[in-house]
Amino acid sequence: MYLENADFDVYRTRLLREEGATLVRLRWYGDFREDADVFVEKKTHYGPGRRSVKERRCVRRASLASLFDGETKSDTCLGNFVSNIKTDEIERRGLEPALMTRYSRTAFQFASTNAVRISLDEDLRWSDVRAQGTRAIESPMSYTYTQPFQYAVLEVKLTSAEDGTAAWIEDILATLKAVKVYKFSKYIHGCAKLMPHAVYKLPHWFAFTCRRAASKSGRRADEPLRALGIAR
Repeated sequence: MYLENADFDVYRTRLLREEGATLVRLRWYGDFREDADVFVEKKTHYGPGRRSVKERRCVRRASLASLFDGETKSDTCLGNFVSNIKTDEIERRGLEPALMTRYSRTAFQFASTNAVRISLDEDLRWSDVRAQGTRAIESPMSYTYTQPFQYAVLEVKLTSAEDGTAAWIEDILATLKAVKVYKFSKYIHGCAKLMPHAVYKLPHWFAFTCRRAASKSGRRADEPLRALGIAR
């Protein structure tokens, strides 16, 4: 579950890759049970020469409501990291639940090292939950989601990119006929798909995915873009 404000400030700063741009999301695995553990995550983008940072802490599902209660007192149940997110991100920037994603993930990693981590996300779907406001955290599994994304999302993470991508990884990508997409974002794509008239501008890969989807369905290749008033 991604948090955003009415001005789509998170979307804009992330799309422009501004120095220090942040994104906050709530993540859990499996069913959203009453006793589920939920990760509160914050991603911060830095410019050339610095790796972006992802930080997260685990809280109980029952504690989530206090993120949006508007009270400024110290939240001992949340811990310092999450309390700071509540103050600096949610309250200062006016963030509320905006977009839900669902997908099935398969992860690959050597048992002896995390030098290479590969994740494959399939059956990716989105749901616009802005109308629910902070109530979106009560029953996120019950919302209506889009049809599955026409692609699986394969991500290769390297602890060190100094030597470039290993040849065996390049061979796998070539075998799969994978399409490389620079800085693809599930959040940015979901907003562009479900909230096109609200966002700053569309990501560079959006036209390509629309055309591929149109070619498979028999629609005009520019039909999704014409609906947004940006057909060429």
